[in-house]
Amino acid sequence: MVKLVMVVLACIVGVTGMVRELPAASADSGVEAEVKRDLESILDLWRDGRYADLYEQVIPGGKQSKETFVRKMQIATRRPTCCWDKVQEVRVTVKNQTTATVRAKLGFEEGVGTEYLTRTFKVVKQGDVWRLSQADITSLAASSKRKRYWHKNRSDHGENTR
Repeated sequence: MVKLVMVVLACIVGVTGMVRELPAASADSGVEAEVKRDLESILDLWRDGRYADLYEQVIPGGKQSKETFVRKMQIATRRPTCCWDKVQEVRVTVKNQTTATVRAKLGFEEGVGTEYLTRTFKVVKQGDVWRLSQADITSLAASSKRKRYWHKNRSDHGENTR
C-alpha cells in the first residue's frame, strides 16, 4: 500500500512538473520572449531606483508629470526583488503585434519580508519596447498595508439610545 501511494505521488509530481514547463517553454519564443525581457527590464529599473528611466519605459497615464511619478516611486514602500525571485510563472497572450497580456507572479520586498503578487497586465509595444501602464507600476509600488481606523458608533456613546 505504501509503495502504491509513493508511485502515485511520484506520478503526480512528474505530471505537475511537465504542466509547469509548458507555459515557460512557450514563453521563450518570439514576441513572448520580448515581452518577458521588457517586463524584467522595467522591474530592474524600478529596483535600482532609476525612476526617471522607468518613466520612459511605461505608458503615461493622465496628466502625471515625470517629477510626480519619480516622487511617488521614491516614497513607495515596495520594490521588486532581484534574481530568480523577481518574475515567475510568466504567461504571455499575444493579441496582435502591438498588444499582449502578461500574467506573472512577481516578488516584492516590503520591510523585512518578501511578498508575492500574481497579476495580469496589458502591455503595449511602442517602438521596440513592450510597456506597462504607469498606473500598474504605481499600484504595485503602493504598500499592501492599509491604515485601519477604528470608528465608534454613535450608540456606543449613548447618544442614540432611547
